[in-house]
Amino acid sequence: MYGRANISMMRSFRQDPSVTQQKLKPGIVRRIVGYAKPYKLWLSLFLLVTVLDALITVVNPLLLGVAPPRPRNVTPVSVRIRWTKP
Repeated sequence: MYGRANISMMRSFRQDPSVTQQKLKPGIVRRIVGYAKPYKLWLSLFLLVTVLDALITVVNPLLLGVAPPRPRNVTPVSVRIRWTKP
């Protein structure tokens, strides 16, 4: 119920130039790393699983020999560029 209002409020932060142009204070990255250090194993495992999932998503259609069909009425960009006159 309250989720949509929070999302629109957060979106307004991106549009405010005073928020988007702020610099991080010195030492903030060190503090974040300090908070994340106890979860180093879990973060590494999450990153590994995410990369493996992305690889499986890309390789699976290649292994099956199935590629998404190209639209019939669209010519590749390289053909359009090659045939244009200067």
